[in-house]
Amino acid sequence: MERRYDQLYKSLYGVGATVACLLLLLSTLRLIPADAQTTPITDPTSERELESRVQTFFNTLIRGNLSLGVDELLRRSVFSSSGTNSQSIEQLRTEIERAKTEFGEIINWERYDTRQIGTDVFVICYILKHEQHPVMWKFTFYRKPSSTSSLPTSTPSTLTTLTTPNPWLLSGLRFSSDVDIP
Repeated sequence: MERRYDQLYKSLYGVGATVACLLLLLSTLRLIPADAQTTPITDPTSERELESRVQTFFNTLIRGNLSLGVDELLRRSVFSSSGTNSQSIEQLRTEIERAKTEFGEIINWERYDTRQIGTDVFVICYILKHEQHPVMWKFTFYRKPSSTSSLPTSTPSTLTTLTTPNPWLLSGLRFSSDVDIP
């Protein structure tokens, strides 16, 4: 009789655990809005494009053309649309030049972190290696969420919705000789 009780107890325990998991799953699903978008973990095309922009900037710095590098990097940024940022841009140039003076020439760089946050934010971090000390760089790129437009198809009663991706803009730039920045 004890064996039957053990088997019954184990069976009920298994059923109870399964029901508890299902209830937990269902309660979690209710927390997600019905219109929530599923987002890809990474967008390789965008990642390559943004890394290329950063590497072009670093190549220009290595060649010694600081003004051209900063201008090209900021051309597609939130800072380029406002004329009030000219003092901040000049301060950026001064700080980059100070790092070169303090730590020596740039030898090379290395990407150490890339994160896509949702569908419209990318954060890319690099170590810019100078002769005497590394400088940590953090680039934040943002694109306005895609707009949709409806175009007629071959049958007039149906419309095809196309998504037009917006350009990636540099929305944040941070660099520091403190190796511990996130």
